[in-house]
Amino acid sequence: MITCGCTELPEEIEETFLAPPPTGTITPPPTPAEYIPVYVNYSTPVPTPIPEARPTYTNPPEDMGVKINYSLIYDSTHHFKGDVISFDYDLIYPPMIIEYDATTVGISDTKSGKSQFGDKDSYSVTTTNPNPAAFYYIRVYDDCSGELIKETGIDQFAKLSQRGEMKIFAPGKMHIELYGNIADVKTKIHVAPDNINATSAPC
Repeated sequence: MITCGCTELPEEIEETFLAPPPTGTITPPPTPAEYIPVYVNYSTPVPTPIPEARPTYTNPPEDMGVKINYSLIYDSTHHFKGDVISFDYDLIYPPMIIEYDATTVGISDTKSGKSQFGDKDSYSVTTTNPNPAAFYYIRVYDDCSGELIKETGIDQFAKLSQRGEMKIFAPGKMHIELYGNIADVKTKIHVAPDNINATSAPC
């Protein structure tokens, strides 16, 4: 005897997949200072050094004469309070000339005493000297390797206002840092005009 029947199909289960939440966050761009935005790109301070062979260059004499037709790529006045301004620039055709004019506040010191001569019984003398905690540095790194190329600046102000200059003669991707404390500094950077709109290879 043959019997026939039917078998129930298994109940269909609907599956729902949820995408995992994003793990990265969007970093807001840095607050711009007074600069020429088409020429420099603001970045984070001091890249992690990566050992990498670099070509060797011979520096020409420091006396480059008058800066004729050099292009201004950075011009900023900033009040430093222990902060760092950093940005990158591809220097294809050297030199790069960095100039600064820095001013700090003075600290007054009054000394008094009794005079042993003349009619005056006492005296006081007030002197004003630069704040010993004030400083300003310019450091230029190789942006690909993190190697320090050159630096200049003021370890401690000898007078209330000082100025200086630094020249870079080797081409490459430059990471520039301006670091100071208790100082108002005007910094200018000039390069050869051939650098404007020029393109370079990546690291």
